[in-house]
Amino acid sequence: MQIRVQVDGGDLHRLRELARYGVPDARRTMVERGMEAALESTIQLNPVDTGRSRAAWKAALDELRGEANGAAAAGGPIAEGLASGSLNHQHEAATTTISATNTVRYVPFLEYGTTRMTPFQMVRRSLASVRGVIAGWFQLGE
Repeated sequence: MQIRVQVDGGDLHRLRELARYGVPDARRTMVERGMEAALESTIQLNPVDTGRSRAAWKAALDELRGEANGAAAAGGPIAEGLASGSLNHQHEAATTTISATNTVRYVPFLEYGTTRMTPFQMVRRSLASVRGVIAGWFQLGE
């Protein structure tokens, strides 16, 4: 069996442009949208009495959106939480990586539970919901 694909000169130029600019930009948009959705969901799933944890995830979301998180205006536990969240964003020709970090000391107990507390699974549930829809967010522009 043999399959042959021939591309016209104009179409070949368009394919090269997509490979050089379109695909990396579409991938970046998809990954950013996925992280934004995961962080929004994680914030919503945080227990009400965990202001520090929620604030740390909010700080990462604000950083992704390019917004100021208001750490100077807040005080107490919220300010501590805002200082405990961060975002690492790397975009290269072949890879886009975004990592959100929450260093509030009790976040692992919220996520995984303890012998006396059931897990909230905020991050795992958020990632699972995004995993089911993220492929549909990859769109090449015209």
